[in-house]
Amino acid sequence: CPRNFCDVAFKKIVKERVGTHLTDKASDTAEVINGRLDALFQFVSGIARTPVLRDKSVSYAEKSQYLHREAMANNTILRIGVADLNGNLHTYGSKVVNISAQSWFSEVMKDKIFVSKPFVSLIDNQLIMVIAVPVHDENRHIVDAINVSVSEKWLSEQVADIVVGKTGECYITGTSGECIAHKNFELVQNQWNAVEFAKKDSSFVSLSKFLQKVLKTEKSEVGYYNFKGETFIASFAKIPSTGWTVIIKAPINEFMGTVQTLRLSMYIIGVI
Repeated sequence: CPRNFCDVAFKKIVKERVGTHLTDKASDTAEVINGRLDALFQFVSGIARTPVLRDKSVSYAEKSQYLHREAMANNTILRIGVADLNGNLHTYGSKVVNISAQSWFSEVMKDKIFVSKPFVSLIDNQLIMVIAVPVHDENRHIVDAINVSVSEKWLSEQVADIVVGKTGECYITGTSGECIAHKNFELVQNQWNAVEFAKKDSSFVSLSKFLQKVLKTEKSEVGYYNFKGETFIASFAKIPSTGWTVIIKAPINEFMGTVQTLRLSMYIIGVI
């Protein structure tokens, strides 16, 4: 076949194979992270059913001390606090702070399990994620709320070692496109958001359009965008329990060396 025609055909094959690989990788990663989050949900829900926490006669000092022991037994958890119905959060060894204005508390008061995006803790100014569940009495009335703090680095550690091609990487965005997990933790700390950056810097426009499509699309797809003169191929998958999105991307040129191999193979087959 004519060389140019073969090159186009081979590049199409390579892109399809790479796209399939990225899609599978994104879906697998989303499934793994969802499973690990579910394990934390189950752990926290189990604690909430503990009799000492459901007993109104037990003081919050005693409850927070019990929760401290539970937190020490799990390396993933920074601390566990218990909030009363007025939003006063009691945590062992820390001052009582009022968190009634925080979104996790209002959601739990609606009898929901909640997981937060990264935010700065009122207790020690660390960047944390919160998993929270209600505590019910024997009549299924909400009496308290359990608040489990996990370092935001935990989520970034789940994707830090995922590499595609030579420099391809994986990261997680929140429901508004903000970066909530990345091997470059500074992007998480700054809540980097390409959609917002594109409003000030035109070099982010292509990436912004890709992310906006990602946020509106439930089914995993492959997409392309340009950034700083380079074309990237990317795929994504939703994390069911949170609605966050796993994105895996890599420069498309890193895979184009395969075209030469395919072309050579076809020539050899043709000669034979």
